[in-house]
Amino acid sequence: MWNKLVLATASAALVAACSSTPKIPDWVSMPQVEGGLADTACVDYSGDFSLSKTEATTLARGELARQLELRAKVMDKSYKHRTAVQGGANQGGSFESVIKNLADAVLIGSRPAKVEILEIGDKQQLCAMVTLGEKETKEVFDNLIDKSGVPALSHNDEAVLYEEFRAAKATEEMERSLGQ
Repeated sequence: MWNKLVLATASAALVAACSSTPKIPDWVSMPQVEGGLADTACVDYSGDFSLSKTEATTLARGELARQLELRAKVMDKSYKHRTAVQGGANQGGSFESVIKNLADAVLIGSRPAKVEILEIGDKQQLCAMVTLGEKETKEVFDNLIDKSGVPALSHNDEAVLYEEFRAAKATEEMERSLGQ
């Protein structure tokens, strides 16, 4: 009887401990926006909402810029491969070099899509999600093509590059590049 009571008490304590562990919202752990790009950053909440929001937003924008740079790198590799396969000359600038200026310009005007104070790891964290919507993502891509100096692309080649720019293939490549 005593063993059953100890076991029941231990089980109840385990269930209580598991249920008190806060669940990190999906918008923080896996930020997404339909047709676009998103990233989230969290900082220790300082007690000054404005200061913590600025810090988290700045970090999230930096991560979004890094996503754009990595996606441009994937697109650059894909473009070079496509022109080699098609027997064309690989002329024009690198998408990688062009994206840095474009990313800075786009991200300066971005605003956080969601901001919230959460309890994470027994600490108050202020988390901010910054997004680049579908329209803005397409504009970045179009500017990237225009400013890169690549010869005119066929509609099909441009469509393939755009899908690679914003799709899971780029995300997978990014994760491999980051060693995740």
